[in-house]
Amino acid sequence: MRRKYVFTFLSFILLLMACTPEVEKETNKLLSSGVQYIGGQQNIINKLETLPIEYKNVRMIDLSLEEYKFVIIEPNFINNISKELVVQALQANYYLFFINVEDPRLIKEAFLHTGTIDDKKRDKIWAEQLYLEGNQLKSFIFSIEPNFDEELLEWLQYFDQYKVRNRE
Repeated sequence: MRRKYVFTFLSFILLLMACTPEVEKETNKLLSSGVQYIGGQQNIINKLETLPIEYKNVRMIDLSLEEYKFVIIEPNFINNISKELVVQALQANYYLFFINVEDPRLIKEAFLHTGTIDDKKRDKIWAEQLYLEGNQLKSFIFSIEPNFDEELLEWLQYFDQYKVRNRE
């Protein structure tokens, strides 16, 4: 009878250990992913260098950098990136953000193959995110402050939180 209680107790302990989630070893990480920056603005590069995050300054989306899922792209580098590469990156769970976009037709014409004469040039569209809805490529336009480089970490952390919430 005593063996039965010992066996039950040990089984309970093993079950408890198996069901307990492991604590993430690096709880002090500021972002769940590194950043790929495709651009040449020195103020953003300087800011990325001062932040306690991992980043790479690349010329196009690099899918081999699996630990760098946030991709920030300047408009003058759009011609280096194909729609196929954008779709591949989004399917691989990369997050693509185009910053400092002045003409709302730029992203639509390059990747969505839409855009009309009615799309008026605005003062500034500070950022546009591309995402997949089903198999359809979509974009979301949002405004950020002109001093984007000064608030870069907060901006990245906001989207990191958003990404984690939407994955659940």
